[in-house]
Amino acid sequence: MGALLTLVNETADAVAKDRPCVFVGTLAYQFSRTPPRSLKPHPNVAIQLCSIEACQIHRLNDPGCPRNAAFCKDLEGWCRICEHVYVWNYNSNFACYNSPCPNLDVIGPNVRFLASHGVNGVFIQAAGNAQNTELCELRNYMISRLLWNPTLDDRKLILEFVTLHYGRAADKVQAYLSLIGETARRSGIHQSASPKLRPPRSSVRALLDRSASGPDPCRRKERRHRREPSPAPLVCSRFRG
Repeated sequence: MGALLTLVNETADAVAKDRPCVFVGTLAYQFSRTPPRSLKPHPNVAIQLCSIEACQIHRLNDPGCPRNAAFCKDLEGWCRICEHVYVWNYNSNFACYNSPCPNLDVIGPNVRFLASHGVNGVFIQAAGNAQNTELCELRNYMISRLLWNPTLDDRKLILEFVTLHYGRAADKVQAYLSLIGETARRSGIHQSASPKLRPPRSSVRALLDRSASGPDPCRRKERRHRREPSPAPLVCSRFRG
């Protein structure tokens, strides 16, 4: 990071001569994620720390997760030497957008941790240029609400969305979310943005079949349409595994 930050600092000095209120930003990403030992960003430099290697299954501040402990060490290092730190966080399965991404349980805790840690802002990347990806509606709802107000209860947000969005199938969808989360936690692995978890297919298939069956008390066609894409993660997992 030393060579990159030297260049960024020199650029920031040149910009400040004509635009003293403008910040020059750079990414602390992969090879440049760890802060330098003796060099500091100039006052008009903003650092955006990327969590691409961090574990999606555990909270960022989980001391028992080695991936996230390393990320937190870098975050604390940058916050000590820079007043303008932002975080680029990942909430997608880059191996396949339709594969399960078992991180719903940590979105809220991660946003609250970053907000309390003094970062200036958070960008959360989900599936890009894709529609009907794995739980995209729920994920986007949670991200937008929590970024606006980190103090919200993420579990209540999930329950609220699932109840209103899926109607009669809400309890089955909730059971599916629990199954995906439990599978990840019991696996004992630490996965970044390209997880390859494979939940029990028979259990998932049974839950999805029950969620799509039976009359909907509201008789709303769009609610049934919302349930139809649900098997995509199961199908994707089958062909990938």
